[in-house]
Amino acid sequence: MKRMLFMVLFFCFGLSVIAACQTNTPGDEIPAEFVGLENPFAGDDNAAGLGMAIYKEKCQRCHGMDAHGKGNALDLVEAANSHNEDYLFW
Repeated sequence: MKRMLFMVLFFCFGLSVIAACQTNTPGDEIPAEFVGLENPFAGDDNAAGLGMAIYKEKCQRCHGMDAHGKGNALDLVEAANSHNEDYLFW
């Protein structure tokens, strides 16, 4: 029984490692269809307000009101500041 439990845990750990290695990282090449894309709503205060309403409903619980992340949630401010807009569309 202990051996089976160990094998299951080892298998789950292996899957976790594989999944973690498949995320997009800053060095990844941006696919051609995303290169050069820009935010069509930049400077639109109405769009920013609508976006904040969506963020509060769908994202704030994990990423926090300031978007710096809570627990295991990604710091969205750091992510946005460390990438070009076209990377963020990808």
